[in-house]
Formats: sequence, structure tokens, C-alpha cells
Amino acid sequence: MGGRIERVELHPHAAEVLRNIARRILADPELVTPSSEAARLNRLGELSPIDHLAVMYGRKAQGRPWYPTSLRNILLSEATLGYLMRCHRPVLDRWGQPVRLCEGVWDRATHEELKRVLTPRETPFVGRRSHRDYMLTEVALCRG
Repeated sequence: MGGRIERVELHPHAAEVLRNIARRILADPELVTPSSEAARLNRLGELSPIDHLAVMYGRKAQGRPWYPTSLRNILLSEATLGYLMRCHRPVLDRWGQPVRLCEGVWDRATHEELKRVLTPRETPFVGRRSHRDYMLTEVALCRG
């Protein structure tokens, strides 16, 4: 940590785990979600990102779980395209192009498809008017 970085490479196992998750989500976005994938990874005993980092730095894994929000953020991050990131945005070079550190986990088309699938959709009841207060209006939907 804090030392000079001479090169950056994808971790082969971690990259393959993410590719597999993306394939599963894109194959069936209605049934396979970041929540279901986080639960699956926890059942398999796959190291969470924070535990993976600890092991890479020679520390013991704490057994921390995968969280759906963290997994979703990883899948939607442009860092998966191999870009250097600062404050959740790619760092630009003097010509305005993103600085690439290494090969991406996937290509731009896959990234855009993941964004389309994982971005929350508007509920059909947004703006619905009623004279009564309903606790779950615009929060819960029935898929009848």
C-alpha cells in the first residue's frame, strides 16, 4: 500500500467470478439479481472483495459476506473496463480520454447491457393519487 505502482493486472480468479456473475445476470435478469448472486457467492464460500484484498496483502480473511449493493456497484463501475478511477469517475488524460490501467473484465457492450439491466426501473404507480395513505405505494410491486 502506498508504494509506486509499476503495473496492474487483473486477478484471474476474481475476474472470472465477476464474468460469471455478469453472464448469469444477463442470461436471466428477472431471476438472477445482485442479491441472489451475493447469496450464492456466500454459500459457495467465495471470498468477499474486502477479504480477497486482505488475503492479497497477507492478512487473514475475516469471513465477511458479499453484499448485494457492493456487488451491484462493482458490476456497474467503469473500473471493470480497466480504467483508472477517482471519485467513481474515470480519470481523463490531457486529450480527454479515460486512462486505462489494464485490460477490462468485459467490454463496453457488456458494461452498457449490465447498466440497462441493473438500473432500477420506474414503478407504474409513481405519481398515483389517492385520498388514503398506503405504506408501500411506490415501494413494493406485485408481479401478477
